[in-house]
Amino acid sequence: MKKVLDTKIRSVFVGMISIILGLLIISSAQATQFEIAKDSTNLYLIKENEVVEDNLIVIGQDFTTKGKINGDLLVIGTNIALEGEVDGNVIAIGSNIKSNLKKVRNIYLVADRITLSSQIERDLYAVARNLNLTSPTDILGSLYAIVSDFERSEEVTIGSQTIIKNFQEPNSNSSLHYYSLLISFFSCLLVGFLMLCLWGKKIDQHKKQLVNQWGAIFLKGTVGLIVILPIIVILILSQVGISLAMIVLALFLISFYLSKIIVAYLIGRKILPISKNIAQLAIGLLIVYFLINLPVFGGLIYLVVTIFGFGIIMTINQKNI
Repeated sequence: MKKVLDTKIRSVFVGMISIILGLLIISSAQATQFEIAKDSTNLYLIKENEVVEDNLIVIGQDFTTKGKINGDLLVIGTNIALEGEVDGNVIAIGSNIKSNLKKVRNIYLVADRITLSSQIERDLYAVARNLNLTSPTDILGSLYAIVSDFERSEEVTIGSQTIIKNFQEPNSNSSLHYYSLLISFFSCLLVGFLMLCLWGKKIDQHKKQLVNQWGAIFLKGTVGLIVILPIIVILILSQVGISLAMIVLALFLISFYLSKIIVAYLIGRKILPISKNIAQLAIGLLIVYFLINLPVFGGLIYLVVTIFGFGIIMTINQKNI
């Protein structure tokens, strides 16, 4: 049973990462529209008869769509209302999400409370404190959910489902935890800013290669981690290699720390292509920090981000040797 659950967790992880990377590292041949809610209510609204012909990325306090999106949708906000049709996949991250979509391919939701009544052609992935499926929900594929409370109407139809009820409630040290996250975020932002001042142009020079060859870069980062760690151990155990091992270990730890910063910067550059470096880095770090702190599979996401970042560092250094 444990093996089956582990497989499903990997499915959730792989599915969400695939779509997120697919939206953020999108080919230049396919347009992506990026919007930030700017009105007095911080609401981004797609009206009932409105049609969006591109992939759409929206960041704002509140988001509502009643029209049609001919592409994928990525939205980060507080109150998110999904109606109408999406001719692609949906990723929504917020506090309160309500979905009444008449059509959507795959849907990935992360929120405190999710209320869903949608027609889903493939799978639903959800991480929430409370997940409520109401009629006329129809999931042709599978439901993968990590929740504290799960409610389902009798009329709801699901191909298959895996519900993991292990969402951890905040403990008495939650405020300290969030404070530590805040300090960590701003530390990464400061270090990242200094890194961009020193090596920003070098990273930008290899941007096209980093986007087009992300599979090879991931493989390079994986091999690098597998090879370097045993080398450090061997050097430490030898009598003459301790000093060299300390140098290699220090460089490795620095690269390990910078990995998520570099990945965050590249994500931010894709989302905000014409903004300043610090704004690109900040939005990228927000997304990375949110993902790596998700329950259950946040650690796996952290590992993937680190491998990508390590592979990027190796690629850039290799090109400049």
